Amino acid sequence: MASKDLRDAQITFRDGATPANTLTITADEGTLTWTEPQSLNVLLNRGALAEFQDGDEAPVDVSFDFFWADYLTDAANPLPYDALRREHAAAAWQSTRPPGESYCLDVILTVQGHGAEPDEIITFEDFAKESVNPSENTERNSVSVAGKAMAVFVEKAAS
Repeated sequence: MASKDLRDAQITFRDGATPANTLTITADEGTLTWTEPQSLNVLLNRGALAEFQDGDEAPVDVSFDFFWADYLTDAANPLPYDALRREHAAAAWQSTRPPGESYCLDVILTVQGHGAEPDEIITFEDFAKESVNPSENTERNSVSVAGKAMAVFVEKAAS
């Protein structure tokens, strides 16, 4: 399982339209966690362990939370809650998956490097939300999101 601090990270939601609709926000702070499960088949030889073989592919489990000011938007400018649910100003957004499949987005997180370190770009392709949990409090609001992605790519930003 990998985990990242999202303080001052940019989170970009990108749909499957051409050209793509995008929404980029800067998180005050938050966390990102993902797990890349690997199915293994254990082969035995007369009851003794013999070898491992790769099993079936599995989606990446993703969860992230971040602090954000508002949950809903005006008619022209979508916010994260809208983009994740394809509602309000994001109602016309298109899935990154073919018609008939669940609504998916690419979620791209740009995490600031420290000192001379380059930024890290984490891309979750074809992310399908399983839950979106907004929470309001007197100081600031937060959104927690969980779901699955077809793939994850981690790279350092070009300097």
